[in-house]
Amino acid sequence: FAIISSTIPNTHAFSISSSGYSASHKLGTKMATSSFSCGSSSSNQQPNNVRGLHMSTAGTIPKPTPNLAVSLDQPLLPTPSQKFCSPSGSCNTATAIAMKASSIIKKILPVLLSDAVKVFSVAFGIALVLSIISRSSSRDTETSGVWEYITKTLRGRFTRVSTAFQSVFTDTSSSGTHSMSTATGTYKKSDLTPMPFDGDDGWGVCTFKSKSVVGKSGYVTYEFDLPKREYTLPLNLGQKIRLCCLDEEEGVVQGEFYVFSSRDHKGGFSIVVPELSGHVDGAVDVDVEEEIGKENAKFAQVLKTDLIRGDEVAIQPGPSTLSYRGQYLPVTDMVYFTSGSGIVPIVDQIKSVLPRSSGSSVRTVSVVWCNSKTLQFDLAFGALEEEFYKYNTKLEVSCCLLPDHQQDQQHRLEDVEDIVQSVPDFIPGTMAVVSGPAKFSEKGEAYLVKRGYPADCICTLPS
Repeated sequence: FAIISSTIPNTHAFSISSSGYSASHKLGTKMATSSFSCGSSSSNQQPNNVRGLHMSTAGTIPKPTPNLAVSLDQPLLPTPSQKFCSPSGSCNTATAIAMKASSIIKKILPVLLSDAVKVFSVAFGIALVLSIISRSSSRDTETSGVWEYITKTLRGRFTRVSTAFQSVFTDTSSSGTHSMSTATGTYKKSDLTPMPFDGDDGWGVCTFKSKSVVGKSGYVTYEFDLPKREYTLPLNLGQKIRLCCLDEEEGVVQGEFYVFSSRDHKGGFSIVVPELSGHVDGAVDVDVEEEIGKENAKFAQVLKTDLIRGDEVAIQPGPSTLSYRGQYLPVTDMVYFTSGSGIVPIVDQIKSVLPRSSGSSVRTVSVVWCNSKTLQFDLAFGALEEEFYKYNTKLEVSCCLLPDHQQDQQHRLEDVEDIVQSVPDFIPGTMAVVSGPAKFSEKGEAYLVKRGYPADCICTLPS
């Protein structure tokens, strides 16, 4: 990271340090904090007042209608048949075409006149201008840092509005068919075919495709193909996928993982595991076992040494792990306290609850991601940054460095100043989710209870 520090008076503040960066902005007379920080530097504390729009029931973006008065006893405008059919009642081909064109215009016109299109156009224009300015601006580091923050924010808002616009357009131009936006594109629900699991005991089959290293994070992704290109995994939020195969000695190995790809990804899926060290005797890596559990570590070993492209692997929807037992409903604020690959299910949940079209009652989301090595943040840093710049008034992300576990086995989370400042205080309506290695999850849950979080408002995801 470059060492950058800059301030926009009274409006924005953005800084980058050798250990990370954070951002905050002031809206009018009310202070609304939104930050994205990484490293050992402290992040902004969440304000006591909670902001956001309350949505407690599912819904979609409303379709705008023309602001015209309507008479109940007669149509406001003549119908196509009245305009193009002869007095005798006969209609020709031109009439039929005119009627179809009129029908299409009626569907498109509300979209073109909607606020989404207006905001989309303005955001695109501003983002384009600022992008050009940022490229041709002074080489001054401070100025370029500010423009980079503004440009990324506008691009994030542009992506957000564009996705909403595509959803509205698809919904308007489709007769009785709803649409949904995913990480792989915008599809009509009719295009998403849940994979059937009609084998023995509800199992299905996928095919091992490839593996790749995630930057310098120390994690590896494994990709699998589903039997048909239109298939998607029918998984709920917080649900794992169970995989099973044979090792070289014909022994059965099984693992349960959160999908790394979008749950609605068509034709395949991927999982992520820590990179294994090169053991010649086939022994399981101790560090990997501590992070993802003994059974999952054994399966990861088979993935690395035994499977080749084209091998079949049995799959089955796994357990649903996300639950809330608290008394404060609806849930309006989410706090995610995670470490290592525990960030994988958290990213999926963030993408699901932040969009306004999701119908979620959640108004603010705080993510506190802790790792002992800076490079581990490469696993999901880009995904978190992308969501932050789209929803920086609702999402706060803090990346905190922990003491090296090999040097300090007894470190306490309350002794890490970044964590103390990053974890918000509990207020009614808050739900906390803890995920990561078993040891971290145990400490994380205990720490939140000390901070005043009721135990029934904390959900601990298995590693």
